[in-house]
Amino acid sequence: MKKILFASALCAAILTGGFVAKAAEKKERTPEEKAAFEKKMLEKYDKNGDGKLDDEEKAAMKKDLEAKKKKKKAE
Repeated sequence: MKKILFASALCAAILTGGFVAKAAEKKERTPEEKAAFEKKMLEKYDKNGDGKLDDEEKAAMKKDLEAKKKKKKAE
């Protein structure tokens, strides 16, 4: 019984460590990078030119970003 518990705990630790390592690889954006990204998204999706995204524009952006994420995940 102790061997099974130990093996289960070991597997959980290994799997969790993988997720933690993957998260650590993710690079945080600097404020400048965030501002550039927001500007780029506004230029691309602000169809009515009011300087902000309305619900329809946000939905289009979300759809495109999710598709890009799925494509990247499939690679």
